[in-house]
Amino acid sequence: MAYLALYRQWRPQSFREIAGQEHVTRTLQNALLAGRVTHAYLFCGPRGTGKTTTAKVLAKALNCRQRQGAEPCNRCAGCQSINNGASMDVVEIDAASHRGIDEIRELREKAGLAPAAGDYRVYIIDEVHMLTNEAFNALLKTLEEPPAHVIFILATTEPHKVPLTILSRCQRFDFHRIEVPVIVERLREVAAGAGLTAEEKALRLIARAADGGLRDALAILDQAAAFAGTKITAGDIHQVLGTVQDDVLAALARDLAAGRAGGALLMLAELVDRGRDLQLLVRALTAYLRRLLLCKVSAGPAAAPGDGEDEPPAEQALFSREQLLHILHIFTRAEQDMKWSSQPRIMLEIALVEAARPEADDSPDGLSRRVARLEETIARLTAGKEEAAATAEAAGRPAVPADPVGADADPAPAGSTPGPAGGFSPAAHGNAPPDEVKSRAFMDSAVARPEPDSRGDAAPANMTPDGAVPANTTPGDSPDPSVPPSAGQPADPLPVSPFGGGPAGPPAPAAAAQRPPDGRERLAARAASVPAADADGAGGRPDEEALQRLRGRWLEITDLVKGSSLPVYTYLMRAWPLQVRDNCLMLAFSPPDLLFKGLLEAPENRRVLEDALASLFKREWSVRCVCSDEKPPGRTDGGPAEKGLDYSGALSLFGMEETAGGPGDD
Repeated sequence: MAYLALYRQWRPQSFREIAGQEHVTRTLQNALLAGRVTHAYLFCGPRGTGKTTTAKVLAKALNCRQRQGAEPCNRCAGCQSINNGASMDVVEIDAASHRGIDEIRELREKAGLAPAAGDYRVYIIDEVHMLTNEAFNALLKTLEEPPAHVIFILATTEPHKVPLTILSRCQRFDFHRIEVPVIVERLREVAAGAGLTAEEKALRLIARAADGGLRDALAILDQAAAFAGTKITAGDIHQVLGTVQDDVLAALARDLAAGRAGGALLMLAELVDRGRDLQLLVRALTAYLRRLLLCKVSAGPAAAPGDGEDEPPAEQALFSREQLLHILHIFTRAEQDMKWSSQPRIMLEIALVEAARPEADDSPDGLSRRVARLEETIARLTAGKEEAAATAEAAGRPAVPADPVGADADPAPAGSTPGPAGGFSPAAHGNAPPDEVKSRAFMDSAVARPEPDSRGDAAPANMTPDGAVPANTTPGDSPDPSVPPSAGQPADPLPVSPFGGGPAGPPAPAAAAQRPPDGRERLAARAASVPAADADGAGGRPDEEALQRLRGRWLEITDLVKGSSLPVYTYLMRAWPLQVRDNCLMLAFSPPDLLFKGLLEAPENRRVLEDALASLFKREWSVRCVCSDEKPPGRTDGGPAEKGLDYSGALSLFGMEETAGGPGDD
C-alpha cells in the first residue's frame, strides 16, 4: 500500500481532536445539540487551520446514526464512508476547477435529489472565492433557499474576495492561526504515535516554521523523519528547512550591538557560501530581534508570548528598546526591498551596515535619534554640577582654571625666543617642510588665552581657580589692571592665525565680558568643569617634547583618521592637542563644540584616533577630551580680522605672496 502522509493519517475525526479552534467547535456542537444547524456556513482562515477537516466532522455528525451527543461515532457505515471519501451524501467541490456557471447549474440540479443514506446532503465547496461572478450569482437563489435536506459549507482563505451577497447568506466562522504550544503538543502526540523521537527544540522549530498551520507542521515533521530517521534533532530541522541556527543569529546580534559591521558582513558571506537562503535569513533574524524586543518590554520570562521559550536570549541586555525598534524597522524594510531587487544580497548588506552603524543613517528619523543621544550625553556631563555652576555664575568666571596645564608647564629654556602667543617661531624649525611648519604653528597657537575677567582684563597666569594668589607669589607680583604694562613688559599677545598671517584679531571688548553669561555659556561652564579638573589631576608631568613631536605630525595623524573614519575626522577637526602625559593625549574642545567632544569620547571613535597614534609613534596611546573656555586659535567671532584671516590663510595654503593692493582692491 502507498505511504499516506502524516497529516492525512492523523486528520482529526471528531470535534475534540480539532486543535486550537475551540470557538468554532463549541458553537457547532451546541448547534447540533439544540437542533439549530443552519443551511449555509462559511469557514474562513489561513491554510492548514482545520477548515475542511471541521466541515467533514460536521457532515459526519449530521449523518451519524449512533451519534454520542454532538460527536460522530466514527463506527457506523455513514461515518466510515465519509472517512473513506466514498459517501454519496457528502460532495466535495474544488472551486478552482469548477468555477463556471455550468458547474453551478449542475449543482443546482443535483441538490434537489434526496440523500442516499443519511439525513442530509452536504456540499463542501473549497476555495469558494475562486468562483466567477456569474457563478456566484447563479448560486445565490439556491444558497438562500436550499432544499431542507441540503447544507452548504463554503471554505476560503480569502474571504474578502467573496461577494457580500454570499456572505450575508452564511454563518461565518473565522479560523485562527494555531498557537505554537498547541502545535508542539500535537506534534508530540503524532511523533509518539508514529514511532518518532524528536527533541523539544526541534518541535518548537517546526511549530514556528509552520506559521500557525498544523498541516504545515505535520508535513515538516514527515520530511524531517525521511531525512533523519526515527531520531530528529534541531540540527536536522535546520538542515531540512535551510534556516539559520540560533547561535548564528545571536552572534549577528552581538555584532550589531557592538557596531561591528565588518563582522556581520563576514558572517553573511559565510552563510551565503553555505547556500542559505537570504529571504529565510532576514526573516529569521527579524524574528530573533523581535524576541529580544518582546523580552525587553515585557516582564515575563518568555522570549515571546506563546513561543514556549524557557529563557529569554542573553543578547537582550546589549540593546535598548529604541535600538531594537530602529533595527527591526531596518530589516523589515530590507525584507520588502529584497523581494523586488535583482541583487538581494546587496540590500541585506546595506541593512546590516545601517543597523551596526547608526551614524550612517542621514534620514530625518536617524538625525533625530542622533540628536537625542547627544542630548543624553550633555545631560550626563552636566549632572551633579549645578552647585559648581551656580558658584561660577555668581563669581562671574569659569568654575575651573582656563588653562589646566599652565601651572605644571616646564619653563622655556634660557636663551630661547618664544613666538607669539604659543612659543612658535618659524626660524626655530629650520628647514622643516611647509606643511609641517603650518601644522606646528597651528598647534603651538592652540594653547588658549586666559578668559578676561569682569573688568575686561585677562586673569593672571598665577591665579588659582577661586581668584586667590598662590602662597609663593609676593604681593608685588600681582598685576594691577589699572596700571598699563611697562616698556619692559609686553602687552598680552594676540592669538596667531593658524596660517601664519599675523594676529587673528584684537581681544573682545570689555563690555562683552561684563554681560552676564547666557544659558549656553552656563551649560558650557558646567560641562567643562569635570574634564578640566580631571586633566589637571592626571598622573605624570606634561611631556612638552612629545607634545611638540605630535603637533609636528598632526596633519599625518588627521589624514590617517580620515582614511579610517570620516565622522571621527570631522569630530577631530573641532579639537586641538593640549597636553601629553605618559602617552596620554589630551584634546581640547571649545564650549560650542561640546557635541563633537561627546561624539569623540565614544569608545569606538576614540579607538580610531588611538590606533592612528600607535601606528605613527609605534607605541600605545590613550586619548582624553577636555573642554576649554577659550576660542581655539584661528577662530573668530567675525569683524574686520575675520576677512584678513581667510585671505592670509589662503595665501599660505597655496604658497602665494601678497602683492601691492590687498584683498578686494581693483
